Amino acid sequence: MEIEAAIANYKSLPSEGHTSEDFRQLANGVFQSEGTVSARFKGDAFSIVPVVALGQTYSSESLAFFVRLYHEIGKIGALSITETMSGKLYIVWKTESWKDILSGVSKYFSNIYGEKFIGFQKLSKIYELKSNLTDDNCKVTLVKLVYSLAESGRSRKLLRWKIGRIRFNK
Repeated sequence: MEIEAAIANYKSLPSEGHTSEDFRQLANGVFQSEGTVSARFKGDAFSIVPVVALGQTYSSESLAFFVRLYHEIGKIGALSITETMSGKLYIVWKTESWKDILSGVSKYFSNIYGEKFIGFQKLSKIYELKSNLTDDNCKVTLVKLVYSLAESGRSRKLLRWKIGRIRFNK
């Protein structure tokens, strides 16, 4: 596949004219405009998967950008090409690893701001809470944080979620 070949043949060339720091600044800007920071519940109510992703319409330039990002960020995550419903190709870099997100990705994208910056802070808090669900308040806070990460989560209706002895109806 094209991605594997591009990754295998990648060489950071000094003649590109951009240092790793220059590229990191560019990647931070692209992530600020096109990236996502979210999480989802998986399996039981408190098994949570973090998701950090960045995508663009596929082109030879976007492929080169994403391959360099993959190498610069320490080969964290995975690259894929998907077809949109309109038939266009879309390239995506994504990771769902707590360790990679909390120790590498959030540091690499340290120049972001606003909702994405807050999203990384929320993921950190979610990680802390999910390991220490001592009472119903922790569980409620955890659920609120996960659903507040994605724009769609803010309007999501929770029908009769039961957490401990607390019941939510909306």
